[in-house]
Amino acid sequence: MDQNHNNIYGHYFSKEVKGIIPKTLTWYRSNSRSSSSSSPSSPKSTIAGDKKTVHPAFAINNIKTLIPIILNIKQDEYSSWVFLFELHLQAHRLLFLINGDKPPADVDADTVLQLDALCRQWMFSTMAKDLMLTVLKSGKTAKELWNHLKKLFQDNKGNRAATLERKFVNLKFINCTSIDDYYDKLKSLSDRLLDLDFPMDDKRLVIQLVNGLPEE
Repeated sequence: MDQNHNNIYGHYFSKEVKGIIPKTLTWYRSNSRSSSSSSPSSPKSTIAGDKKTVHPAFAINNIKTLIPIILNIKQDEYSSWVFLFELHLQAHRLLFLINGDKPPADVDADTVLQLDALCRQWMFSTMAKDLMLTVLKSGKTAKELWNHLKKLFQDNKGNRAATLERKFVNLKFINCTSIDDYYDKLKSLSDRLLDLDFPMDDKRLVIQLVNGLPEE
């Protein structure tokens, strides 16, 4: 094919031009092949969609390690449970789930619904079974469930405190297995009264401890 081109060039062009044209054709072919091999392939789609950041609350595997109190209507530990639960929610910017505040701007509506369900699961997981069955359908949101528990535990707070105080005053050493057992029971009753907002100070505890000892 090059020989045919050279014959054509020799027939129509001068000697000077004959030396230039083959070089030009060689350069053109070389660049054409180079351009062809380096031409970009079909553009790949780079639109993968925005990846939603997973809220750190969803990474919690066992809520009981963070809230070790099992809420029980018979144990009077509601205030302690509330303190730990609110502390946990505050650490994850989730207090809005129970106090009615607006959620943070970076948490979308779908995530709020998921977090609300997660919060209710945390509540149920830190309750005694009897209590859980009692309040299982008492609220469709975490806030409704939270308020129901508050009402349940505070409605009879005065009566429960009066009952515990009678037990505290009437507890005697002879009803216990040892002096340590006697003190532990008094301290437990004192702590439960504190949880009901009826605190027993250390002086009262010591007086009751002495009064309950045998005379001899």
